Amino acid sequence: MNISELSREAAREALRLRARAKIALDQSFCVIDLAASLGIEVMFVNLTSFEGAYIKSSQKVLLSAHRPDGRTRFTCGHELGHHAFNHGDHFDELVEKVGTEDARNGELICDLFSAFLIMPSSLVKHGFHIRKIIPPSLTPLDILRVSSWLGVGYETLVKHLHLGIRIISKDVHDSLLKAKLTKTKEELLGTKTPNDVFYIDEFWKGRPVDMSIGDYIVSKDNIKCDCNNLQVTKHKDHFVAKALKTGIIHFQSNGTGYLGRIKRSEYTGRALFRHLDED
Repeated sequence: MNISELSREAAREALRLRARAKIALDQSFCVIDLAASLGIEVMFVNLTSFEGAYIKSSQKVLLSAHRPDGRTRFTCGHELGHHAFNHGDHFDELVEKVGTEDARNGELICDLFSAFLIMPSSLVKHGFHIRKIIPPSLTPLDILRVSSWLGVGYETLVKHLHLGIRIISKDVHDSLLKAKLTKTKEELLGTKTPNDVFYIDEFWKGRPVDMSIGDYIVSKDNIKCDCNNLQVTKHKDHFVAKALKTGIIHFQSNGTGYLGRIKRSEYTGRALFRHLDED
């Protein structure tokens, strides 16, 4: 199959799985939770040389504990692609060997599957529309707001906007990739950080705020939490909450309630237990 045929097949299977799981096309979700709902055990493992693996015989997905969280979630979607297309056991190395054309197509269709599963066109467009963001006039902050809600990395969303659903030009794509996301995060927080920043608003619905210790939540409204898992401060016109310890928490902002889940950075073990309180 050529790239167009692979893309159409990946989109069909991804939308079929969303329908089977009763995930609306305007709803963001956690792909690791989806895997669990399908009876697939997800494990974070202490291996640096690979991205992930699908073990068909034991219905398991293995994810490297040493990748950024957004990338890990995309990899989980990729491994679910191997499951959806009934592939055998598969080990995705950090630097994939060239292999046969069938093997390359198998990897490509799983990447496309993950993209359309997590970021279907209707969901991405909905995410921009409700926030009154109009592509292709996009800023790094616009991408950060929507990518954190979708649960993917900044670059992953930018590439999908251009190569996947094709709503931005190559020039806009290149400009957004050249932009310094670190500068945008520093402007929001008042400090530099390599960690993830989640920009929550009244439109954040359908999924928990999944963080690692050291990550930040940013909101225009005060962030209220009756727990010691978050440290709330204010920088200019934004409230900032830093994740301090693991746990499942509830907090309020923007006139609504949110579910937050915090895990250790580079957590290893069963995904089911990744947010358990260390106390």
